[in-house]
Amino acid sequence: MVDIPLDEMFEDAFYGVGYQGGKGPFAVYDIDKCLEVLQARGIPEFKAVRMLSHNAIAKWDGNPIAPLYIQSMSIKHIEAFKKVAGWADNTKGD
Repeated sequence: MVDIPLDEMFEDAFYGVGYQGGKGPFAVYDIDKCLEVLQARGIPEFKAVRMLSHNAIAKWDGNPIAPLYIQSMSIKHIEAFKKVAGWADNTKGD
């Protein structure tokens, strides 16, 4: 059995287990719930976002089963996000 690295601080934000391209299993955490956990500890929202971004999401220690952090959104929000991020699909001739 594979030992899945878990982040005890974000136990309440645990979403499930993920697999991708033959990799995994790895722990999956909900970003919004991670932020709620940090804010419940008295950390202001802007600092919580920065902490989560730098200390968890952007952190890579080479572990092939490092945790995955997800952001839930609707298809409508994904399309808007793609435009803001410059990822809009220009292949449709729009």
